[in-house]
Amino acid sequence: MKRILNWSLATVLSQIPLFQSSIPDLDDQSWIQRWTAVGDSYASGLGTGLRLDYGCSRYAGGYPNLMETDERFGLNPNRTFQYLACSGLKSTEILTKQVPHVLDNQDLITISAGGNDVALGDVLDSCIFQWKHGNSARCDAALVRSQELIDTVLETNVDLLIDSLVTKLSPNGRIYYPGYAQFFGDSVSCNNISWSVWPRMPPSDRQNLTIERRVRMNHMVSQVNKKLKQSIDKAGENVIFIDWDWTFAQAGGRFCENGTREPAPQRQGLLFFEWNTMDDGDDPNLLIRPGDPVPSDSFEGDIGKWVLETLTKHPDWQFGPVGTEPIAIYPAVMERLIDSQGLRAQLGFDDYVFWFLPDSWKRVFHPRALGQRLIADMIIHAMAVEKANMVF
Repeated sequence: MKRILNWSLATVLSQIPLFQSSIPDLDDQSWIQRWTAVGDSYASGLGTGLRLDYGCSRYAGGYPNLMETDERFGLNPNRTFQYLACSGLKSTEILTKQVPHVLDNQDLITISAGGNDVALGDVLDSCIFQWKHGNSARCDAALVRSQELIDTVLETNVDLLIDSLVTKLSPNGRIYYPGYAQFFGDSVSCNNISWSVWPRMPPSDRQNLTIERRVRMNHMVSQVNKKLKQSIDKAGENVIFIDWDWTFAQAGGRFCENGTREPAPQRQGLLFFEWNTMDDGDDPNLLIRPGDPVPSDSFEGDIGKWVLETLTKHPDWQFGPVGTEPIAIYPAVMERLIDSQGLRAQLGFDDYVFWFLPDSWKRVFHPRALGQRLIADMIIHAMAVEKANMVF
C-alpha cells in the first residue's frame, strides 16, 4: 500500500505548478553509476539480436543490454556495466563463477536464475523434443526429478545467491529478479501433437503435448516463481521480484494457445522461440546452416550432446519434427576427424560442442526479442516506482 500511495502522491504533485519544477523525472536513471547483470540464458538473451559473447552466449537483445541502451537510463559517462550472464548456469554456478567478479557498491543488479537448478532443460528434452531418445517413462522420471529439486534445493540455492549479491549493493542499490513464464496455453488441438525431433522414432515412444503434460509443466514454472519470490521476500525491500509470467499469458504469446495449430513458428504474437521462428533482422540462413561451436555446459551445449548421443545409437536417423523437412546430419565424421588430428585442444574447443543442427535450434523455449523487451520494460518501470519511494 505504501508504494501505491507514494506513486499516487508523485502523480498528484506533478500537476501542481508549485511542485512541477521540483518533481524529478522518475524515468531518468542516469544516477546509476555502477550496475551488473548476472544469471542464466534468459539473462544472456539467448538468440536475440547480435551475439556479443561466444563463451557465454550473450546477445544484444537480452533484457540487460536493452536496459543499458534504453534512453530512460540517461547518459552517465562514469557508468560501469558488467554483463556477466552466461547460458546454462545454475544458481550455485552463478554464485561461484559470476558473483566474485561483481564490483562493490552496485546501484543496480539484475538476476535471472533458478530454471537450471531444477533441470527444466531435462524436462524439455524428455517430454517435448526428445533430443536424447527416450519414452514416457523417461519423461515421467524427468518431471518427478524436477519437482524434487523445486521442493528441496531451489530456495536454498537462491537464498545464497541473493545474500551474496546484497553485500555488493550501494546504500540506495536495488536488485531486480525476473522470474520465469509458463510455456503453454490450453488448446486441445495440441493433445495429439508431438515435437519429437526424430521422425524414425517409434510412434509409441513419441511424447505428445497433451493438456495434462502442459498443465503439469506450467504448474512447475509457477512453483519455481513462488520459490523465487519466497527467497526475495526474505531478503528485504531492496530486492524486488519482477513477475512477467502474466504478460505472456495475457498477450497469447505461449505455445498451444487457443486458435493455434502447432507448430506455428511465425505466428503473430508468439513470444517464445520455436525452432523455425525468425525475428526481425534475423539471418534466414539460421533455419538451415549449422552454427558455431557452443559451450558444452550451456543449454545449447546440452542439446548438442543429447543429439550426438542419439545419433551414435541411430546413425541413419534424420533430424526434424514430424511435419517439417528432415535433415541428415553426420556429426560423427567431423568429430572423429577433429579428434584424430588433435585439433580440438589446438583450436581451443575442449569446452565446446560442435553444432551440427540448424542454428535456430539453440534458442527454443527462450523469449523472443519482444519478450526480452517486455522484461526490460517491466524492470525499468519497477525502477521508477522505487525511485519514487526514495524521493517521497
